[in-house]
Amino acid sequence: MLDKQQRKQLKKYGKHISQDLFFGKGKYTNLYIFEILALEGSMTVFELAGKLFKKLKGKDGSYHEKQSFSGTIYKAVDKLRKKQYVTTSGTKKVKGSERNLIGLTDKGLSVANIMSLNARSNWFQGYRKYCAAKNYDSQGWHAAFQTFMQILFDSEISQDFAWVINDKPIRDRAVAGLINLDLIDNKAFLEEREEIWRNIWRQAINCMLERKPPPSWYRHMKAEDRKALGKAFGKPEFKRLLAGLFQPLIKKHQTELQKFLTALEEFGQEAKV
Repeated sequence: MLDKQQRKQLKKYGKHISQDLFFGKGKYTNLYIFEILALEGSMTVFELAGKLFKKLKGKDGSYHEKQSFSGTIYKAVDKLRKKQYVTTSGTKKVKGSERNLIGLTDKGLSVANIMSLNARSNWFQGYRKYCAAKNYDSQGWHAAFQTFMQILFDSEISQDFAWVINDKPIRDRAVAGLINLDLIDNKAFLEEREEIWRNIWRQAINCMLERKPPPSWYRHMKAEDRKALGKAFGKPEFKRLLAGLFQPLIKKHQTELQKFLTALEEFGQEAKV
């Protein structure tokens, strides 16, 4: 079962993230569904039922126990599907028949990282499982976001920093009542997260262009993450990606692209110190 820290997490944030899912009956089952799908990727409902049975009962269930338990899990998954936390992400042949695979959506993965401390501490694993399942639109902003995150991964940012720039802002907005994750659809969620993500980096870029002190999130970064960010800013593809995403900001400051790239280079050098 859940340890003291995870129970505290569930009690503190459950009602803000989803009163329906994380408060009252079924809250442990729902939490484990998010956690298992985040850490292990897409699977059939029967496979999910087996893993949940072991989590909740503390033992491996027999085939008949898991088969019986699957009925309960189908209902739970159906509720998550209606709220667009999970989706069908392909099929798998089982004993000659095709079975649907259930995987997390963008919104579902973010909720997994917010509510499950185990998923959050394995942020990279969850993100890679999600990308492998391809439960997303591979065009436009999401493609740029993937490239951006891959460069940060390669530069060895910590999982804590990945959480801070991706999911923590979503949690904070939900707690403040600015976003209802049960009601917002996945498309609107992506737009919300995109705007949050742009604002985080817009802060940093504004500081660079106006020669102001860096934003608070940067000042509180661990030394290892500053070093990793400096490594990322030293990569031409990373600077080009930022320049493309923030062309309106560059025009607003009437800054030539080269001047902008030079500012990024200096920011990266400062991060390495």
